[in-house]
Amino acid sequence: MTDVNVDNLLNGPALKPPPGITANFTHPHNLNAYAHASLTIFLVLSTIAVAGRVYARWVYLKCAHLGDYLLLISYLLYVACVALVWKLTEFPGLFVHQWDFLVRDLIPYLHISFVVSNVFVVCLPTLKVAICLEWIHLFSPPGTRKFVFWTSYFVIALNVVFYFISLVLTNIACVPYEHTWNKLLPGTCTRSDTAKTGVAGAVINFVSDIIIFVIPQRTIWNLQMPVRRRLGVSIVFAMGIFACTAATARLVFSEKRGASDDFTYSFAAVAITALTEALCGLLVMCIPAIPKAYVGMKIPQLFTAIRSWPSREHLFRSKDSNTKPSSFQSSTISSKGGARGYVEVDGSAVPLSEMHAVQSNDSYQIPSDLSQVERGTGIIRTTKFEATEDYGSNIKLDYDDRRHPWKKTSP
Repeated sequence: MTDVNVDNLLNGPALKPPPGITANFTHPHNLNAYAHASLTIFLVLSTIAVAGRVYARWVYLKCAHLGDYLLLISYLLYVACVALVWKLTEFPGLFVHQWDFLVRDLIPYLHISFVVSNVFVVCLPTLKVAICLEWIHLFSPPGTRKFVFWTSYFVIALNVVFYFISLVLTNIACVPYEHTWNKLLPGTCTRSDTAKTGVAGAVINFVSDIIIFVIPQRTIWNLQMPVRRRLGVSIVFAMGIFACTAATARLVFSEKRGASDDFTYSFAAVAITALTEALCGLLVMCIPAIPKAYVGMKIPQLFTAIRSWPSREHLFRSKDSNTKPSSFQSSTISSKGGARGYVEVDGSAVPLSEMHAVQSNDSYQIPSDLSQVERGTGIIRTTKFEATEDYGSNIKLDYDDRRHPWKKTSP
């Protein structure tokens, strides 16, 4: 083939347009704006969620387990997938019909698509293994081998075995290997049907997402606690329903991709739904740990401190009071309450003085008539606090009982 023929081929359409449609190579219609917004949301939400869990488990509780390490690996792979899909938004962009592609632009597009598919095939099962290990850690007490334990390990085995086979089939489909993304090279792709492998993967994802969603819900609704509390705990673990929805959408788009020659457009839909499904998986594992991160970072105390800061008016009033001689008569005093009443003082501080307590039935009352107060200094009242602490004889068993209150009730 001469150089002229090669140039003509590279500058030609990657797919013959349908009747009545003219290929647009200069400004093809795309959905890059929506893709960029979606990918940004994916990256921000996943980063916040993973950072919260890492802080809660590694810094605050200091009790990370194997699932937490796998979570970090899957998160890094997820970021790589987001970056590669973002790369696809470069010219001509995502959701562009293949007949608007030049052949020279299709080759790098197919190459990146192939790489992101391989990375995702490693990312998703790693994430699902991490989630299943977390379910075992939370809902299966040590030494038990019941529903949660066996179901979680079934999902682990299913994903590890299938995705390993899928990864092998995807990479041996074409001979030579480079023919996978460069169709100008002579070769064939008959060793495996990658389209059917993709549909099978979508089915496996949907089934495993349903099981991952059911495992905590079944355990939570078997707990012996009020319905409102069970509902609240159930909602915390309900993010899996969104993963199931995304898996359903991915299955639909995977079937359409297998039946369509317009690979560039159909692959974009599969990529976005797959990243949505993986994001939901990250949130499923991380959201239950966010409250611990919230407490560990002492955010409630920060809000309390902010609310307790003196107002600007109070600061100016205090400043003025410091420049004038302190006078007991300068304060406005009012009394409230009955036998257990109190004295409200507005203005500058009242000097501490000795007061004669009046004993009632079971308490001491500070007289509301402050004319009895002598102008000296003194302590009006003292309060004594006593704290006691009990130590159980079997702390380990008590910890396990509190961590797994359903141990004796769960089937």
